[in-house]
Amino acid sequence: MIAEHYQKLCRGIGVVLELHSLFSKKLHSVHKQREAKKFYDELFMPYLHDAFCVALSPNGKVVDTEQFAQFMANKSLIHCFVGGAYGLSHEFQAACHQNFSLSPLTFSHKIAHIVLCEQIYRAMSILCHHPYHK
Repeated sequence: MIAEHYQKLCRGIGVVLELHSLFSKKLHSVHKQREAKKFYDELFMPYLHDAFCVALSPNGKVVDTEQFAQFMANKSLIHCFVGGAYGLSHEFQAACHQNFSLSPLTFSHKIAHIVLCEQIYRAMSILCHHPYHK
């Protein structure tokens, strides 16, 4: 898997990148946007503590790689949340410390994870003065 490749690269520069997929069989039966967002809220809320929390959404702040790297600087634990097909609720996004957009394009869940992992590795490479970024 590509995301695991970036986990390995991160370990090489002393960064721990953990991936957790919080999915429930109940989501298969959810067919309404409001219900799906509420369900993701319930799954994600316990993870809003003890970390700097970032919601990824199309209406989030757009930053370039250098800005993302500066955002990552001096944070020891960051939780990034990627919602499902219906995204994340406004309430959940407001509960996070920051909202970012990966792109104005729409990505599948798997592609969003890969893009996020690559950008985390790229940002940490910048901060560690590793040549990957160039």
